[in-house]
Amino acid sequence: MPGDSIRLLSQRQIGTDWLKLFPRLIRCCGILWYRFPCFCFLPEHLSQITFSAIRSTHQARLFGCAMGLIMWKLNGTLIFQPDRTVIVGSRSIEIKHSHNWAKLHTFINAIKTGLSSNDLSEWSRDPVLARFIALLKELYLLCPYTNEYSGTSLERSYEFYRSFWTRGSGDYGPFRSEALVTIIGCGGLGANLVINLALSGMRRFHLIDHDVVAISNLNRQHTYRVSDIGHLKVDVLAEQLRHLVPNVWISTSATKIISLADIDEVARTTDFVVGAFDSPVHRSQRICANHAHRKNVSVIFGTVGYRYLVLGPLLVSADAKQRFLRENDTAPAITAENITGSNPATNALLSALVSCEILKYFYGWGPVQCLNKRIMIDPLDIAVKRVTSYED
Repeated sequence: MPGDSIRLLSQRQIGTDWLKLFPRLIRCCGILWYRFPCFCFLPEHLSQITFSAIRSTHQARLFGCAMGLIMWKLNGTLIFQPDRTVIVGSRSIEIKHSHNWAKLHTFINAIKTGLSSNDLSEWSRDPVLARFIALLKELYLLCPYTNEYSGTSLERSYEFYRSFWTRGSGDYGPFRSEALVTIIGCGGLGANLVINLALSGMRRFHLIDHDVVAISNLNRQHTYRVSDIGHLKVDVLAEQLRHLVPNVWISTSATKIISLADIDEVARTTDFVVGAFDSPVHRSQRICANHAHRKNVSVIFGTVGYRYLVLGPLLVSADAKQRFLRENDTAPAITAENITGSNPATNALLSALVSCEILKYFYGWGPVQCLNKRIMIDPLDIAVKRVTSYED
């Protein structure tokens, strides 16, 4: 009877049933046959291609860092069929059930909740499991986690980012708790966005908004409730964050921003600026960009209309900020009024997109699409309509 076979699935090797069952499988790459008990790579040249990117000088220290109690956990989703099991992650493997399956199944159940390093060493005494463990580590399907965030609102966020940090330099990549993010405007963008950032491990915020919660805010500013009407947005939002996130640090300013001097006065120290206010119209982004340029920090914007979302720009370089300011130097002479209609779905979509761009900027788990660029998107068909670059 043949031994258990494990293969690394590619899109072509995934059958129609697997694709219908779990679309993320299309992200898999390469084919690797791992056959128990001999553990031979088939074919050899393909295994070298598949793993050349991760066999680096960092490999030796990738799993050697110590940071509190380390738990080794499964970094993927399990899909069971009568004759096989698939582990779906950044790479995905299919395990055919045969005489070693009971042993592998028991181990998989153990790593779903996590094993200490000592316990993992005990499991590794079995030659079959030792090779299976080595394969899972190499595919980043078995990753080390600290227990620092267990039992908190950050536990799942940490597990999500941990898989990306493991595939990087080998560092544990702690949450960016030291970065002070200044959010100017706590409305449809700022209020939703700060919750996303806080629940993704960012813990230091300066909230700026002079406004109070109104009944008209509740259709899109999801952090506020009817009982909050009449209360300052910054106070309500700060209270919500303190209840949600352990050890969050928040300062607030109930200041109306109408000039650069206003921001300079209340945001004397910052590491990152979110321009999320829209009054005075056309001048608000120029005021924020000027402040970020003077402080030598990055700034991001986002706006929403009836048939468009504007993602960015996230201005990082001094040249990009200066170009943005030059192209908007007519703003002080323009007068306009904001639209009065708003939609909860489009506001939530913009908040999610801007949040992801900020998190990619800080955590490096993907390219920042609006880096020094303004991207106009139609929210109805999710199509990019126009891109404006502030780079040479």
